[in-house]
Amino acid sequence: SGMHFVPFNLHINEQIVTRLSDILSRGSNNFGLVRLAAAISVIWGHNIALFKSAPFSDPVRSFFVFEYGGSLAVYAFFMISGILITRSFEQSRTPWHYLLNRFARIWPALAVATILTFFVIIPLADDVDYMTFVTSDETLRCVYHDLTMVSGMCIAMSIAFESLPMAGAINYPLWTVLVEAHCYFLVMVLGMMGSFKSKVCTLTALSLVFVTFLAITTNPPKPEMNYIYNDFAMLGGYSFYPIPFFLLGSLFYVFRAQVFISGYVAIGLCAAYLALRGTALEPYLLYPAFIYGVLYLCHAPLLRRLDPKHDYSYGIYIYAFPLSQAANVAMPDSNFWVANGVAMLLILVFSALSWHLIERPALNLARRIGSLRPLSPAYAPAIGDGKIAVSS
Repeated sequence: SGMHFVPFNLHINEQIVTRLSDILSRGSNNFGLVRLAAAISVIWGHNIALFKSAPFSDPVRSFFVFEYGGSLAVYAFFMISGILITRSFEQSRTPWHYLLNRFARIWPALAVATILTFFVIIPLADDVDYMTFVTSDETLRCVYHDLTMVSGMCIAMSIAFESLPMAGAINYPLWTVLVEAHCYFLVMVLGMMGSFKSKVCTLTALSLVFVTFLAITTNPPKPEMNYIYNDFAMLGGYSFYPIPFFLLGSLFYVFRAQVFISGYVAIGLCAAYLALRGTALEPYLLYPAFIYGVLYLCHAPLLRRLDPKHDYSYGIYIYAFPLSQAANVAMPDSNFWVANGVAMLLILVFSALSWHLIERPALNLARRIGSLRPLSPAYAPAIGDGKIAVSS
């Protein structure tokens, strides 16, 4: 009998490389979790300034110096939004269906929040005469601005919360909602021009937009042109602008098969930033480390089970500030943690009601009109309904 040689099979465990394209499907990402964390970060950053009983300053500002918790959260919102909104345009049957979905995502919840803020939350919580407040020219003008979104958002007024440390402030985060809406429109215009048909077209178009943006920021519009002012003006507490992060997210989506996500790279960038913190190179390493860190958090498998089933981030974003101010009025001398806890509870209730009663039904209606698949009861962040939380 002859000798039989059993072939030796060498099994090589190939490293699985994760790309952005791999995490865009339902259940394969943490977009919802990151946006929820960003929304809470905005609240936290604002409430430290709003409540006079806050025992410390913003720790994020103390560590990063250039930015505070709210600004970094807004950048994360806009970058994720750039990814999902560009995807939304690509998946929409026509630009008008895309526009309908974007309208449904932002406006119905914002309209309800506007009515509740000016006709319920502020006049009932603040020490003002109800009828005098709700019929004043300033209140009606603010309602008009927030409902139409064509001439800037009303974020402060002279007759509200006059006794508080941040007197007159009613809803500072709303300025980003208008900027986000402008980004939605920009994606539609670029898409209708064929800018997303190829990588070369996308890179060329977004580069031109970015160069134009940088040119305008050197000479921003006057504050009275508030419908575009916030797009190009440096806001207090910010060291950069949200729109470039949206453009970067859009670029990431088009190049999604070439965008690799690695925990080792994320750790390496963070380590490089920490090593050079306090040097002249710090701001140049902060943003790359932050951007890649957010991308990795959107992928991190260990966080997958924490990704929420429902998207409360937009509701949190549009209700947090006025409700925190209301809690501030009701408990002016309370312990910070108690006052902040009450505010957070109110915000969670309002945001949950907004999602279940306004936002999800509006999105489902838009999808039915556009003959698209309705949104399931369990929220799936990767189906193209990105926003701040904006959107945002």
